[in-house]
Amino acid sequence: MTPTRRAVLTLFAAAPMAAMTAQVAHAQGTPPVYAESGIAIVGSDPVAYFTESAPTVGDPDITYDWNGAT
Repeated sequence: MTPTRRAVLTLFAAAPMAAMTAQVAHAQGTPPVYAESGIAIVGSDPVAYFTESAPTVGDPDITYDWNGAT
């Protein structure tokens, strides 16, 4: 079964709308971050957790804020 010209044009016309719908749905569905007192990982170093195989206290000078959590 070969696609008809109409089917191909319909697909190309619908693709941008489908992409925009997916982006809007994702933007509205972003869950809030649970962070007690605004600190998400309680000052731990997320990289050291994997490299040292244990939780390690992070450097307070290196932070990243996302959705109200640090």
